[in-house]
Amino acid sequence: MLAQIQIASLSSKLKSAPDANAVVVWDEKKQKGILKVTELPRNEANRDYQLWLVDPRYKNPVDGGVFHVSNKGELSVPFQPATQVRGAKGFAISLERKGGVTKAEGPIVLLGK
Repeated sequence: MLAQIQIASLSSKLKSAPDANAVVVWDEKKQKGILKVTELPRNEANRDYQLWLVDPRYKNPVDGGVFHVSNKGELSVPFQPATQVRGAKGFAISLERKGGVTKAEGPIVLLGK
């Protein structure tokens, strides 16, 4: 069972929030995961954070869903990618317009493998 679970640590790319980080627990067989974020700054009302999964089979990262941070602190978010992901090589979080996008447009704020 543990062979199908992947754990990744994402580190901050933000000069304004160097302590921001996240952990992704990804279950490839179930195509579901949990994202735990800490110290990520609150996002503006017209923006959302968006999770991306890097699957080498696709040209662009796969959308893992959007989330909103209302308080700087801890947040746990369950996710399921928009497209089936096999052999995830990395994870990223970007700051996008409200509701998210199909292809990352905004800055990458957290990144990891």
